[in-house]
Amino acid sequence: MLKAAYRTLFLNKIWLSGGVGVIVSIFLYAFVCSLGVDQETVELFLVTCLVMGGAIVLLLCMQMARGLAGIQTLRKQLGQMPDLLRDRLEYDFHAGDQVGDLYFTSSHLFVLQFRGAPRQGIALIPYEEIQDVRMGSHAPDRTILEIRRTPGLPSHYVCFPAGIGPGLVSGINGKIAALAAHTEPLLPKPQELRKEEKRQVKAIQRRKTTDTGIWFLLADFAVIMAFCGTIGWAEQNWKVVLAARNLEAAGSSVILSARQAGALLFWPSLLFYLSMYGGSLLLLAGILHFMKGRVHRKPDETIAWKNRWQIAVFTVMVVLFVLFMGLMYSSDVGTWGRMLEGMELMRGR
Repeated sequence: MLKAAYRTLFLNKIWLSGGVGVIVSIFLYAFVCSLGVDQETVELFLVTCLVMGGAIVLLLCMQMARGLAGIQTLRKQLGQMPDLLRDRLEYDFHAGDQVGDLYFTSSHLFVLQFRGAPRQGIALIPYEEIQDVRMGSHAPDRTILEIRRTPGLPSHYVCFPAGIGPGLVSGINGKIAALAAHTEPLLPKPQELRKEEKRQVKAIQRRKTTDTGIWFLLADFAVIMAFCGTIGWAEQNWKVVLAARNLEAAGSSVILSARQAGALLFWPSLLFYLSMYGGSLLLLAGILHFMKGRVHRKPDETIAWKNRWQIAVFTVMVVLFVLFMGLMYSSDVGTWGRMLEGMELMRGR
């Protein structure tokens, strides 16, 4: 449960929004620089991007701190429970029933949602403390569900961004009543059964992690790093070749042979095109294959479906960024001409 909470916080609140903000800022800054405007305008735009980026980072830090506080409260609550109850909750969470961000275990209702409004967010509520569930009276747009608790305890609110259907409230109340009426006693389980349950939980965790598409974030940043690395390597080799040619023109002895100079020009340019076009093609093909069959939201998932679309949009933005920056760089420095020249020098022509 704690791992799922950290994963939800990681996907929803921090890296996607921050990564999109950084990519958009770099894209806009490069676009303004390519317009040929004066230096003062470029510096003004840079300061504006830094101020806006700082505000975004501050907001993300506040959201992360609020989410971490909710996770620490959950950790403390789980730490006060007996081991049998904690293991049972963990197994029920991964293999049990789910409606939106509500998870129905055998003894508790688990709310896994990060919200900034009062009395919203992560909550682990025993069924005996729940009176009923109803529509939130302060939400006329039918997106807030109120979990009314026993007298003396405040209500908890859950947001359903897609709206609350007419049968959702009655269905949730029916599930809570049925689970509260069939509470089973906690008995020690055989070692083999506990190992089997742990294997099932790990398999479900791996499937859920893969289903969110988190690996595409790593692939996106790997393509960006490879793309920037090839540009840096190409520029460094070009400086070496240019310095050697200047020395040779000044009367020095031959520093680089034709084959050496050709290798310095050809291989970085080839890797540049492979990282730009090949990486973009792999990302697009991979995200299209991953989203096939996962476009529509299933009735029992909201966070995973939202994360998939966020990662898909972010991947497309990374592809556009790599292609835009690569085309600008290649047109400015003549990467294709360098590669052809390097090939000719390596072939001895």
